[in-house]
Formats: sequence, structure tokens, C-alpha cells
Amino acid sequence: AYEEYLARFPQGRFAAAARGELERWRAAERAAAEEAERKRRAEGAESAVWETVKERRSAAACEEYLARYPHGKFAAAAREELEKLRAAERAAAETRTMQVPCPTGPLSEEQVTTLVKGGVREERVRWLITACGLNFVADEGVVRRLKAAGATAAVLEALRAAKQPEARRQRELVEGRSPRAPTAIGDVRKEAQQAVPIRLELRARSPAWVRVAVDGKYSFSGVLQPGEIRNVDATRLVQLRVGDAAALEVFWNGQPVAALGPKGQARNVEFTPDGFNILAPRPPTPGPPADAP
Repeated sequence: AYEEYLARFPQGRFAAAARGELERWRAAERAAAEEAERKRRAEGAESAVWETVKERRSAAACEEYLARYPHGKFAAAAREELEKLRAAERAAAETRTMQVPCPTGPLSEEQVTTLVKGGVREERVRWLITACGLNFVADEGVVRRLKAAGATAAVLEALRAAKQPEARRQRELVEGRSPRAPTAIGDVRKEAQQAVPIRLELRARSPAWVRVAVDGKYSFSGVLQPGEIRNVDATRLVQLRVGDAAALEVFWNGQPVAALGPKGQARNVEFTPDGFNILAPRPPTPGPPADAP
């Protein structure tokens, strides 16, 4: 219509306005054409990327496509394919896990704690506990410590159900609850000592800092909370240091140990298969004479 007007009235009263409107329409048409071409090229590029994804059939390829085209034409298909690939990877990893033998036989509490704190997959930790068994009794104190370390409910359930016959048998011998244990308490202690030359049970009356070395090697240290129980087994020697002697109750091979010392004082105690020795505290270092410069 603007072109027709300008053809009839090139010098007309509205010629300038007609030329302005005509230029605006032509600019809009050019912009629409350029946008259509851009979309056509973009769709072509997206289709090319999607074809590459289908050829590669990998989770990485799907993730790369979704990073570039989160709302793209093939986004729904990419997410579906990605989930299938991840499920296949999980299944393959689980199969490999089940084929790995136990690394060291029955697991210790320290090994289970390392697995939990190290971020090992829950399925792997559960399988190792079930397949390898435990060399310790997963009592409530152990469960609390591992829960604090980050163990999931499924891992804790696997602990409770795990094979722990030797550790449980030894504890029952000490406590006189084993159906095969002799009735005489002296025989019970004798058999327990034969199974484990040194067995300590540490019970916290109040918060108690302890450090334990077993057969000359560092075992653990930390604060036992009130009511918490920690078991220690050794062959030759257990060296115990406690920050507050009155905060800790100790049983040596099932026998209660006399008070380690007064409240608020640290003590070092050594336990052997034949007995124990509460070491005297070190005397304070003498200071300089009062008139010293």
C-alpha cells in the first residue's frame, strides 16, 4: 500500500511519512527473516548434537547436551536416556563390588569407621560388613559412635545383623552368658583370658578423655560420653591414659579395677595378662628459688 501511494504521489503531501513506514516494515521483515534463519541454524546445530549423543550413548554426552539445551527439542529424551545410563552404571558397579573379596577378613571398628568417613558408597559398606563379618561386638556404644561418624540407618542395620561370632563369644565368656561357658566364674575368666589375654571394658561415668595404645601401637583417643562403653583387646600390653581418673570405670578381664585416682587428676595405667599397674603421677617440676633473679 505504501509503495502504491509513492508510485502515484512521489512528491505528495504524505510521501515522507509513507517512506518512513515503508522502511520500518521492510526492517521488520528483514529482522523476521534473520530470526527465522537463526532458529533454523540453531535447530540444525541442536539436531547435530543430539545425533552425536545417540551415537556416543554415554552419560557424559547426555549431560553435555542438557547443559547446552536445557529446554531443547530433545531435552526430555536426553533426561530419560541419562537416567537409563546411570542405572546401568550403578548396576555394573554393584556387580563389580560383589565380586571383590574381603580385604582383611573380619572388619574392625576402626576399618568400618574409615569406610563411613571416607565417603565409600553405602552399598559397598553394607556388602563388606555382611560378607566379611566383624571382629567386634556392635553394641549400642559402637552404634552411637558410627552414627556420629556418618553411618546411615542401612549401614547400622547391617552392623547389627553382621557375623560377629568370635567377638560375641568372647564377651559372653567374660560376662558368663555363653551357653558353652563353664559355670564356675573362675573357669569363665580362665577361658576368656585364653581367648583374649587382655580384655578391657571402659565405662564412662562422666565425660572422660582417654588415650589407648595396644601392644605398643596407638589405638584410639577421644572423649567417652556418660554411659558410653568401649572395649579393648590386646595380647601383651594395654597402655591407658585418662584425663580424669574418677570419670572412668575399668574392667580388666571381667574384674572391676579399683578407682584409678581422685577426681580431676590424670592417670596412666598399664594392663598385662597377669595384672595391671596404676602409675604414680609425675611430681611437679621444681621452680626457681624465690630469690632468684
